[in-house]
Amino acid sequence: MQKAIKGLNQAASSKNGDIILLFDGLDHLNNVQVFSQIVTTDVQQLSAAGIGVVLVGPLLVAYSQYRDIIEPAVNYTSYQSCFDLENDPEARTFFEKVLSVRSPKAGLRPSLENFLEEPAIESLVNYSGGVLRDLINLAQSSIEEAYISDEESLKSEHVEIAANSLGRAKMLSISDQDLDVLKKVAETGNFIPRTDVEIRLLMTGRILEYQYPRRRFAVHPTILLLMQELCHPM
Repeated sequence: MQKAIKGLNQAASSKNGDIILLFDGLDHLNNVQVFSQIVTTDVQQLSAAGIGVVLVGPLLVAYSQYRDIIEPAVNYTSYQSCFDLENDPEARTFFEKVLSVRSPKAGLRPSLENFLEEPAIESLVNYSGGVLRDLINLAQSSIEEAYISDEESLKSEHVEIAANSLGRAKMLSISDQDLDVLKKVAETGNFIPRTDVEIRLLMTGRILEYQYPRRRFAVHPTILLLMQELCHPM
């Protein structure tokens, strides 16, 4: 099999250049042992055949016992933390541009040209916590809220409803012990992921890690929103 793959790669690369395979979605894999086996068997065999491989892996790798096995098995590893929107102006601008390019343009319907109101954009960016996936999910949910309300523009109140819904989803299955950790991080900003409880909160995006411009941890903004409601009920 190895010989056959190598032969196919040589034939294809002679006409089209080097072959690089991209594997996305493995960041959802919670079993690091399985991911380690993929890296040390399949990926290494492909690399030995001259085929480049790019993997998007789970964050749990950085905090597992398999890290010392996985990292030497690949040529390069890069850890993508969340974007620190509070301390990195370029990151905030990037998130705003992500929304602007997805905003309806003139020519479709004139009433939709300025569909995203500025306060709504700011709220979407803030509640995303610097997580691109959450930014997109919040934007989609907010648009649904605007549609249900029969509004011609996306307003900050639509974002508030979407943020509340996302926060409730993230709070599902939260134990009292989990909540104590979240409260401590929210109050002090101090967090060292050591225990299974702490690592699970990090892996599930309830606690967010930032590395630039400085390393810090924070509770996801949509969870903070609900925690504030719990402490100050209306």
